[in-house]
Amino acid sequence: MAVEHYYRASEPVALYLSACFKASYPNYFETYSEAFKAGVWVTSDPGPWIARAVVWKLQVHTHQDGLDDGPTAIFNCGRYRGGELYLPDLGLKLSLALFSFNFISLMLIFSGGTALGLW
Repeated sequence: MAVEHYYRASEPVALYLSACFKASYPNYFETYSEAFKAGVWVTSDPGPWIARAVVWKLQVHTHQDGLDDGPTAIFNCGRYRGGELYLPDLGLKLSLALFSFNFISLMLIFSGGTALGLW
């Protein structure tokens, strides 16, 4: 099944993000991990996020993920120039790509009440 292959292939990324989540929000990580164990639907998913969204070569308009209750992991990767993460509620515009080679940055944010956008 393609979904199981995706989870197996992306396991190193998921484990890294999980470690970052645990280091950043240890108390919430434990609570969220228990929710993941109760809600996981693909056994090859290492968690702890119950859902994943991959945005590939798409500029996303400013939006608010109002029903999200946990942290959102936002990271970029690839070969391109420019790109910014805009957090209008916080008055921030963060540069995602300072160079024209593979550059990855990570943000863990509780986005349930925060407007997000890529510019």
